[in-house]
Amino acid sequence: MANQPISTPDKEGLVFLSWCCPWPGYSGDALRTQGLLREIAQGYSVKLIVFTDKRLSDEQRHECLKYATDIVEVKMKKKSIMEKLQLIWLICTKIYPYHPAIVLASCRGDPIEKMLRESDGLVYCSSSHFYAVADRDKNNPYWIVDQQNADADYWRLRANELRNPAKKVAASINRMLTKRYCRDMYSNAGCIVSVCEEDRELTKNMVQRAQVEVIENGVDCSYFKPPPKNRVDETKRILFTGTSDERNMKGLMYFLKDIYPKAKEVMNDIELIIAGNFSNEAQKTLSKCAKIIFTGRIEDIRPVYEMCHVFINPFHDSYGSKLKISQALAMGICIVTTNNGARGFPLEDGVTALIANSEVEFLDKLLLALRNESLRSAISANGRMLAEERLDWSVLGRRLRGILREVKGQND
Repeated sequence: MANQPISTPDKEGLVFLSWCCPWPGYSGDALRTQGLLREIAQGYSVKLIVFTDKRLSDEQRHECLKYATDIVEVKMKKKSIMEKLQLIWLICTKIYPYHPAIVLASCRGDPIEKMLRESDGLVYCSSSHFYAVADRDKNNPYWIVDQQNADADYWRLRANELRNPAKKVAASINRMLTKRYCRDMYSNAGCIVSVCEEDRELTKNMVQRAQVEVIENGVDCSYFKPPPKNRVDETKRILFTGTSDERNMKGLMYFLKDIYPKAKEVMNDIELIIAGNFSNEAQKTLSKCAKIIFTGRIEDIRPVYEMCHVFINPFHDSYGSKLKISQALAMGICIVTTNNGARGFPLEDGVTALIANSEVEFLDKLLLALRNESLRSAISANGRMLAEERLDWSVLGRRLRGILREVKGQND
């Protein structure tokens, strides 16, 4: 991606809190954090605080210093027996969810806790976990909290998708704790930033007076862009990207059991490529259903997009929005998705994507996309235009910096 040093000492200061280092960006959360940090740094002198399991590498620090004037590393306390006992104590006594409890435990006794509590400047939390450091019982008008996902709803769906009974119970308990935590946060933070209108509505339903803005899951359209030539291979390739978490596995198993075999019966010359960090166990499970090409974790995913014809997003349940949709739109690849897979994006069926409401419809639209090159090209071009106009970080960044100026101006 296009990178340049843009933080300068004469800019107004802002503290940016990051869960792990945003580089390299292998997850949607990390990629969103990258985009937020790059855009904020264009208007502010950023002090970056990274909560991390291990020390940042020289390469990571070098990348971060392109956008931050200072980097502070806070070691996450969650591994040793004593640290786990402290987490349990904080969860029980402070009634905090798991991840905010980690933040609080990691900060306790560290000068960073005092600095954050007494800060009179803007504090941007790239995740709601960080609000644990703020004083929950008072107004914190300079704190801006990026949800990533609508927190309580995330844990509702997370509990539903987990198969392990113990993990399912833990997720259900964490959902209850998160609802209480979020009510305080939404009521007292200066602004909540949602990734989509659906999450904004969920947040306003919980706390009507909360100030909630939307910054979508963006993409750098100067980096992710269509290949110079049309895909003309006789073998039609279908692409899925992600990791082997439960949500992706559930969506893929649905596709592999109910849709892909029927598509292969009609079109034998198709291949399925799964790009991303899928564990060996997940690969074995998925390979029992069909022959699949796995790329594993890769530094640059663009060549994989370029060799494929259709991008699939076959989800029944969803929360937040999937950054992979932004990438696919920017790369100019035809998207076939469910309604839930399209959540959070202004996609129009037959124009910027093919959106299916049932298994039969998904199969029909997948085959249509694979067979009809002119339709595929038109949808790809429209999707790219949508990414440029609505989802490019240069567009979102102007809106984001406007939100920060508004929050600061309201409270000065």
